[in-house]
Amino acid sequence: MSDLPHSGLKRAGAALAGLCLMAVALPGVAQGQAGLTQMLRQQPAQGEADAVERGRLLDSLFARLQAAQSADGAKVLEQAVWTLWMQSGSPTVDLLMGQVDKAVEDSRYDAALGILDAVVDIAPDYPEGWNKRATVNFLLKNYKDALADIDRTLTLEPRHFGALSGRGIILRELGDRDGALKAFRQALEIHPFLPAARNAVRTLGPEVEGQPI
Repeated sequence: MSDLPHSGLKRAGAALAGLCLMAVALPGVAQGQAGLTQMLRQQPAQGEADAVERGRLLDSLFARLQAAQSADGAKVLEQAVWTLWMQSGSPTVDLLMGQVDKAVEDSRYDAALGILDAVVDIAPDYPEGWNKRATVNFLLKNYKDALADIDRTLTLEPRHFGALSGRGIILRELGDRDGALKAFRQALEIHPFLPAARNAVRTLGPEVEGQPI
């Protein structure tokens, strides 16, 4: 699950380009556009060596994200992370994920779920397939299934702040405020400026732990 629920790879790339044009100064990146565009141009499409390179790029982005000093800077890095996460390395899976986005935009959640069942069957090691299925299961109020998909996402990508935030949203919906607060805080350890998690912690913290004296 994510703060970008209906974004496909093409849309994420366009959003990344738009944000990078802001030329936000980031630690270790002189200009948002120049630094991140160069990193993503080095990202190959497929193969074992490509996966290693992709992992290296993600490690670099997450290090910068944790050290971000502003919401604007964090947003540029977040978009770059999502762009890499959405790259499955399979044209077939990418096509199916595009169909999922269209189905969700049209509120055809059952159709989207059916396509995602095929995605996770074809590419069981692709975290975003499971994360997207968690989102659709949440929209269908299949909370147990959504939580199971989130667990699978986090097994494959423990730094998935979108999945952690999604877990918090579902647990709060189910009345587990303690579990929800924990999940949102875990998301913020990875992405300190994640809006949904920050807002949730502000609300849930006093409810769960009481007002400070």
